[in-house]
Amino acid sequence: MNLIDVLDLYAMEHDSDNLFLMLQDYTIDERIDRELLNRVIVKELGAMRCATNTPDVFKFMLEEFFDKWNYNITKLINTMYVEYDPLSNKNMTRTEDKEDTRDDDIGNVRTDDVTTKTDSTTQLNTSAYDVDTYQPRTENVIDGTVKDTGTVTDAGTLHRLDKGDLDVKEWGKDGQDSYQKLIKEEREVARFNIFNWIIQQMRRELFLLIY
Repeated sequence: MNLIDVLDLYAMEHDSDNLFLMLQDYTIDERIDRELLNRVIVKELGAMRCATNTPDVFKFMLEEFFDKWNYNITKLINTMYVEYDPLSNKNMTRTEDKEDTRDDDIGNVRTDDVTTKTDSTTQLNTSAYDVDTYQPRTENVIDGTVKDTGTVTDAGTLHRLDKGDLDVKEWGKDGQDSYQKLIKEEREVARFNIFNWIIQQMRRELFLLIY
């Protein structure tokens, strides 16, 4: 029996007039429209001879098929939603370690020459009995200079180490591929159809290929 017959017989066995009743339980990525896929299955494979004429057995084989390929189908769908620039063949980020070591010699010589001059006079006056004014009795005079001279020297080596990470991003187009080649590859990507891929796998595994 062909697929249409098997689907119809399964629906009658379960008292249903829904031709797609058998196709409601297999596992499929939620991003795929199950109703649309079922219509494509019937259109593309409806006239093909099933690997078994027993509806329940074929339903088991069908569900086993989708369980088996579910991971691959999901990965293929993921690639359909990748955003990229089709005319760019380079998009990468690399991290470079940056390290800068520097030794600086420090030398500072300073000469201080400080001179301090002090002049001081101390006078003690007293009044005599026979004069009307005070007369100096003693006088102490200090006159001198204090001078400080010296040299201050600072010397040494300053060791400096600067470390860090530098993120470098490269994107765009290099000179290896022409725009025509990138456009051609993008057209090949656009031709991929997940429904057609599923149909091809089903045809190989669930139907008798008679030529």
